[in-house]
Amino acid sequence: MQSSDTPQDKTLGVPLFQEQVMQIAIDAAGFSPGEADELRRAMGSKRALSKMDRLRDRLYRGAAANGIHGELADKVFLQVQSFSGYGFPQSHALAFAHLVFTSAWLKCYHPAAFCAALRRSAPRPTHGLLHTPIAGRRRPPPRRDHPPRPRQHHHLAA
Repeated sequence: MQSSDTPQDKTLGVPLFQEQVMQIAIDAAGFSPGEADELRRAMGSKRALSKMDRLRDRLYRGAAANGIHGELADKVFLQVQSFSGYGFPQSHALAFAHLVFTSAWLKCYHPAAFCAALRRSAPRPTHGLLHTPIAGRRRPPPRRDHPPRPRQHHHLAA
């Protein structure tokens, strides 16, 4: 890569999005946009590892043509192969992050509204709060007695 701007600059050197890995394949291994899309589809499939192995030779040949050999080529391939287990398109990741942040904020600051919305969103009444992580934390029922009395500390001297 000639430019100082790399595909992973905005994620501090870690490829998080499919678009970044596609750009790495284009820049480092000379993939065409079509080949990069084939790589993206291979990473997202159930048999990602076997499909990635088929693209391995193409990635290494392209990397060698761009002066990337040995350990550096291995590192690039390992990063691309490892990515296939967790990568998302950037648009999906951003939408999911927004949903998670909003849900966490509502749960923290407006728990009653959060629980009501969660119950309303269930496809059937049996899929309400009982099937969510929030139900896993069973709390004892609130006590309905008088406030605690102050303890007497006769043994303490002033």
